[in-house]
Amino acid sequence: MILLRVLLVSRIDDRNALEFTKKLADSLEKNGFFVMFEKSTGKSLGSCGFPLKEISADFVIVVGGDGTFLHTAQCLPPNIPLIGVNMGEVGFLAGLEPREAIPFLLSMREGFLTEKRMKIRFSRGGSWLGDALNEAVIVTRSPAKMLRFTIKIDEIDKVQTMHDKWFYFLKYADGLKVIPSQLIAAIFFTFFIKYLSFFAPIC
Repeated sequence: MILLRVLLVSRIDDRNALEFTKKLADSLEKNGFFVMFEKSTGKSLGSCGFPLKEISADFVIVVGGDGTFLHTAQCLPPNIPLIGVNMGEVGFLAGLEPREAIPFLLSMREGFLTEKRMKIRFSRGGSWLGDALNEAVIVTRSPAKMLRFTIKIDEIDKVQTMHDKWFYFLKYADGLKVIPSQLIAAIFFTFFIKYLSFFAPIC
């Protein structure tokens, strides 16, 4: 059986998350995983840790909410798999709940598959500005100002609709939010639940 190198990253402002991370580390080590901590996580647990940008691991476990997950994804070297354990408020990006995390992670000793996720890359005038995993927003510097957007898909500024009509992506707005495909369903679901809750009768 291959020895898997695992990096643990925890939300450090939440004692429950840190305690679960320590419990998870102990369980993984007892079952033959090589466990490392991210630098801030290790310091919070009284152990040594490593900067995210210098990590080499088979996969990374993030214990926390979407903020912790996104920060980790932003700082990690490319092509290192991430898996999240939800200890936050929403947890769109975390695939596991704490009660199911340890059995699932132990099963990964037998091998695991990865799923690629889309990132959004932003540049201006050919200069790279950054990548985003969840969303990116373009707004004006001054409130109440409108921007004129021309949106291109695959370098084409017009696309053909189902009815063979051309639709030009030329819009005026005070901002633009770009969302990768993997989050569209989650955002719609949240809006739908809030919409139902708003109109729910009081019993």
